[in-house]
Amino acid sequence: MTRRLLIGFALIFGLLSRADAVDITVCWTHAPCPDVTHYRVYSGTASGVYNNWVDVGYVNRVVLEGFSPNVKYFFTVTAWGPAGESVKAAEVSITKPESVAPAAPTNLHLGAP
Repeated sequence: MTRRLLIGFALIFGLLSRADAVDITVCWTHAPCPDVTHYRVYSGTASGVYNNWVDVGYVNRVVLEGFSPNVKYFFTVTAWGPAGESVKAAEVSITKPESVAPAAPTNLHLGAP
């Protein structure tokens, strides 16, 4: 018997960890099946084409590192268990802009005005 697992899926903007790379946080709702042992997160730069994947264990949130700013990325998640891999969750996408460093404060004075 093949089981279909549906996974609620969301994408959260990440924070820049380096000047030339973006971290993206991906989170989802646990599949409603007690047989799920872990999840796999897929990513790529074209819709439906996932060049990268990572097994993340039995968690529902992961921070993925090393994405380029201003590039559109597509993500999906699958659940794994004794019967194998579930169908892919609905795809989500994000284009994370470059981080702009805050401007230095101006009009600062030391001492009494």
